[in-house]
Amino acid sequence: MSSSAGRLNTAERESILAELAALERLCLPTAWSIKQINAALQISRAAVLYTIDSISDAIFDLRLDSDDHMVARPCDMPLAPTQFDGLTSGLDAYLIYQPGTDFYEILRLGVHPAVRRQGRAHSLLHALLQLTSQRIMLEVSSENAAALALYSRSGFTEIHRRQQYYGPHNEAVIMEHPGRGPA
Repeated sequence: MSSSAGRLNTAERESILAELAALERLCLPTAWSIKQINAALQISRAAVLYTIDSISDAIFDLRLDSDDHMVARPCDMPLAPTQFDGLTSGLDAYLIYQPGTDFYEILRLGVHPAVRRQGRAHSLLHALLQLTSQRIMLEVSSENAAALALYSRSGFTEIHRRQQYYGPHNEAVIMEHPGRGPA
């Protein structure tokens, strides 16, 4: 990063947004575009936790600062290297979340197919749990067994289902993590 204090210049900002959108297309059937990711960051004040394949021991936090500059900083949490380091040549996992007054919401979570089942998603969830003491909410397809298992192992519990939300026989499962309580 060439900018001071983790601030990204225009080229760096465009590059990371393009990488996020490309990884979205690899990971999710209803991928967000660069414009949608940027809007989540700017309008909704969402943030992104992500890992980079070539820097296998760090999780980064991407957000807008108080001056509306995009900043990327390493989190103070270690990340276990995968046995596949070197395969993806860039962003290999991300978690887009939205801080709120009463709770945080996970909006998107994706892991590059080459490094799935290596702990990346769990590490990102753990990092988010360390960033906030508030409860965390998410929504996931009832057909996504791997995600449901991951969230359950990470302490999330099902609190509601939206029938046929994603189509016939495919419900939206609303899950919640209680957080750590008041800090």
